Amino acid sequence: MPPADKGLLMCYNMGDLRKPGDHNSIIDLKTLRAYTGNDRIIKYPLPLDFALPLFEWDVLFRKGQYAGLTRNMPLEEGAIFRKSGNFTWTVVKDTAIDNVRLHPGDLIRHEDSPADVLKKPPDNCRSSGSPERPLLSFIISNLVYLKI
Repeated sequence: MPPADKGLLMCYNMGDLRKPGDHNSIIDLKTLRAYTGNDRIIKYPLPLDFALPLFEWDVLFRKGQYAGLTRNMPLEEGAIFRKSGNFTWTVVKDTAIDNVRLHPGDLIRHEDSPADVLKKPPDNCRSSGSPERPLLSFIISNLVYLKI
C-alpha cells in the first residue's frame, strides 16, 4: 500500500493496441466493469478517484501487423477507405496522408472514448471514499506543454 491518502484509477488501455481486430483498446465498458465490479473498488483499502480518457487515435496495421499510431485519418473519404467493421476501415488506394504512407489492404482501426461510457460510466466507477466526488477526465496528446 503506497503512503497516500487516496489513489487515482486511470481507466484506459483496456485492450491490446497491437492486436489486429475490430475492437477499441482505449476503453471498453465490459473490461471496465471487470476491473471495477464485484466490490473491488469498495474493498480496496485506499479511497480511489477515477479518470476517464478523452482522446482518440487511429491504429495502422500492415499485412496483419501493428504499424503505428496516427491521428485524424479522413476515414469518410470513400475513394481511399472502405468501412470493414465497427471500428475498422480498409485502405483501397495507395496514398499518403500527413506523411503516413498507406497501401491498399492496410487496415485502420479508429479508437476513441465512446460517449455512452463517458456520459454514464458504471455505478462502481465512483469514488470509493465519497460518491459525491466527480469523475476526472484526461487527454493524451502529442502537443508539448511548457512548464511555467
